[in-house]
Amino acid sequence: MGKKMLHLLVIILLVAAGNMYNYAKTKADSEQGIINSNGIYIRTGPGLNYSISQTASNGEAVSILERKNGWVKVKYGNNTGWIAEWLVSSAIKGSSSNSASFATVIADQVRVRQTPDLQSSILTSLNLNQHVTVITENGDWAKIQENRIIGWVSKDFLNIQSATQMNTAGMGKSGSVTILYNGTNLRAEPSSQSDVVARANTGDTFPMESQNNQWNKIKLPDGSSAYVASWIVSTSSQLNSPQSKKGIKGKTIVIDPGHGGSDNGTTGVTGTLEKLMTLKTAELLSSKLKNEGANVILTRNSDEYVSLDARVAISVINHADAFIAIHFDNDSDPSVSGHTTYYNHQNQKQLAEAIDQGISANVLIPDRGVRFGDFHVIRENPQPAVLLELGYLSNPEDEKTVNTVEYQESVTSGILDGVTQYFK
Repeated sequence: MGKKMLHLLVIILLVAAGNMYNYAKTKADSEQGIINSNGIYIRTGPGLNYSISQTASNGEAVSILERKNGWVKVKYGNNTGWIAEWLVSSAIKGSSSNSASFATVIADQVRVRQTPDLQSSILTSLNLNQHVTVITENGDWAKIQENRIIGWVSKDFLNIQSATQMNTAGMGKSGSVTILYNGTNLRAEPSSQSDVVARANTGDTFPMESQNNQWNKIKLPDGSSAYVASWIVSTSSQLNSPQSKKGIKGKTIVIDPGHGGSDNGTTGVTGTLEKLMTLKTAELLSSKLKNEGANVILTRNSDEYVSLDARVAISVINHADAFIAIHFDNDSDPSVSGHTTYYNHQNQKQLAEAIDQGISANVLIPDRGVRFGDFHVIRENPQPAVLLELGYLSNPEDEKTVNTVEYQESVTSGILDGVTQYFK
């Protein structure tokens, strides 16, 4: 073999070895991510000018291969493509378990910094009870993602839970699985590469046959089995259902005062702000429930803005036995009067009926009944949840009534009576 040929062969072997090293390094350094929205476009390159090759759904697992200018190259099924970085969350380096972490903010106006350093620039701030995704942890700091912003927060201000902790609390043999997101894939095998045999939507509940830290095996209505990723469901045990636990004492009840901060809600004929009325009512209801021994959590306890997703997250993370959203209504017809109780899923209807009866027995304004409602905080909420409209601020008489101490006492007593009846 000539010297030139030998030299060429050495170069080829070195290049091949380098490629093998880079491949191994890419495999070792790959991250696991979760798509955090529905109908996400996967593109052929890192930018909006590249063509769309396929779409991804909320909760889908992907392998992150590369990052570039705010975009990530992902492996999705047997294909690869690019997704805007802010649409992929819960990326945990060197892990294929997808056991993402989540956190609830336990202080108000918590600063998110560019680096894990108190002297670092501030990117934004978080509100009390806000829900964020934890990407990674470094000592006393956590790298979090909130919508499009990724930054660092002191762990002193976070209550961090893994997806496993969120989804396996209170499990027993007779458990069930409740779907958290619309369009969730149910697969033939416990793998994100397995065939999709069915899709499920928020609030759908299935009997659970078995589980591990990553997948739940469930039984479908036709008797067949399927698998769903554990980090995109909520699990519960029939042993811990409200029907088998007697009394309100010890129950976790989340009260959601509607609107707040920059969101005033509706404004009454004489200027009553819905956001202040909902908070006032929620605080009085909270006091009464606590006196009965309930564990009460408010989604906000001051005039602050809390996103709808964060309100639902507080309910899910705390495994709420009941979620009660407080609102006041509005109509273009000033003669419309009364209170209305809304539910979205079948597991919410019994709570809605009990509370509506309790309110009707305690207040004089008309009862507009129990109705189906397509409101985010009950539609996206797998827990027993209701939304209450406690009077029309657009009606002069209703507005005057709901502002009185007598009405506030009566309506909160009615809600308490309904909750107590529900847990009997």
